[in-house]
Amino acid sequence: ARERPPGLDLSLVGAEPDAESGGELAEHQDSDVREDSLDVVPDAALSRISGFSEYVELAQADLFPNMAAALVRSWLLSGNNSQSDLLFQAVFTRSPKVRSMIVSGELPVSLLESVATHRAASVVLRH
Repeated sequence: ARERPPGLDLSLVGAEPDAESGGELAEHQDSDVREDSLDVVPDAALSRISGFSEYVELAQADLFPNMAAALVRSWLLSGNNSQSDLLFQAVFTRSPKVRSMIVSGELPVSLLESVATHRAASVVLRH
């Protein structure tokens, strides 16, 4: 197995080694990506996960809030604006991360047009 470069922590919540399985990764399907981990992922890496779109059913949008924020950004970076906008609409009210990405400039303010009727949209605009 390849070794991780020193000083690089790419761990995800729920991906810790499981002592019972001899160090194999434990599967925790009830855990989201840590927000601090998401904040350091380079755009190039986010672009590479845009292929997950075929596995995401936007009508259900039952993704974890931080993972959904990563996919919204990923799809924007890869030019899949319509898919990104649909997911943004689906998770806007329950994902503080996706709202903070508007304020920080990681997502364009124009996405707020599609959620303008939500009170949270006006709160985001005030920041």
